[in-house]
Amino acid sequence: MIHRAIIPTLLLAIAAFGSAADLTTSDRQQVVDSLGKNMIERYVLKSKGEEVSKTLKANLASGKYDSLTDGKAFAAALVADANAICKDAHFRIRYSEAVLPERKEAAAPSQKEIDQENKLVRLANAGFQEVQRLDGNIGYIHFRGFMDPKAAERAIQASMQFVENTDALIFDIRDNGGGDPETVKMICSYLFEKPTLINTILFRQGDKTTTVEYKTGNPKGKRYDKPVYVIVSKRTGSGAEEFAYDLQNQKRATIIGENTWGGANPGGNVRLTDHFMAFIPVGMAKNPITQTNWEGTGVTPDVKCDPKESLKRAQIMAIEKLLETAKDDDVVRLNDVLKDLKG
Repeated sequence: MIHRAIIPTLLLAIAAFGSAADLTTSDRQQVVDSLGKNMIERYVLKSKGEEVSKTLKANLASGKYDSLTDGKAFAAALVADANAICKDAHFRIRYSEAVLPERKEAAAPSQKEIDQENKLVRLANAGFQEVQRLDGNIGYIHFRGFMDPKAAERAIQASMQFVENTDALIFDIRDNGGGDPETVKMICSYLFEKPTLINTILFRQGDKTTTVEYKTGNPKGKRYDKPVYVIVSKRTGSGAEEFAYDLQNQKRATIIGENTWGGANPGGNVRLTDHFMAFIPVGMAKNPITQTNWEGTGVTPDVKCDPKESLKRAQIMAIEKLLETAKDDDVVRLNDVLKDLKG
């Protein structure tokens, strides 16, 4: 089960239309029972899942939730109580006023949800917003998600082909909510000369843990072997954080901006009842260099600055780096760009 942070949220937003109805005692009981069962079966740390289930059932029995007849308020209360135990940035519960699509299995999207996701990925161009050549011959790629690798492959290949003749490259993931680690691997494959283990994820399957390695491979295009800069913000989440974290620890990129969101545990949406959906983390990232991840802390940039200023800062740093080895006309050209940027 792979975490896709953006699309399920959009799908839930689409579903959240209809007439609100007050929750009954039975409604709350069904949600707590279903959530408890799925936390025990799926949450990456089984002991924490069991503790969450026990605590929420005790809270329900004590009457703690009796006054919560609004779906959103009830969902928020459950998240607060569960995260007092788990402290997991990805764990969340959503309430939909409209009935959620039926599923054969609680954690397996219905065909309707898959069709909606595919449409949204197409309309979003797999998250790729802008690809440019900035002054100073600096490449710039702005994308907002690591969406399904099959859907993203064309946009990735086209973007990397566009910037292949630039002298440095800036990835803008300041508003990137994450997505599929396979897509992270796909982009990273353009940035390493040889196959490189960039991340491992420990997935829980019942009482067993499976370790999946993510190693860069052969890109469908020319490798990019010049300096790389990644600009981030507190809105940089999940798989986007992995991208920055992987490149930072492999010393393949300079990270610029502010600390990122702080969610490292992948998972998926589970349908609890007709109106409630939970995102339950089933995995845990483990970087091969640090032997840990960015859960709760976010990725700390190499160069801290206001995200609004990070693009200019990255461009200035790239040009200053190029000037270290520039000669003749290139020195004049780069200094002219630098002067304009610095005002």
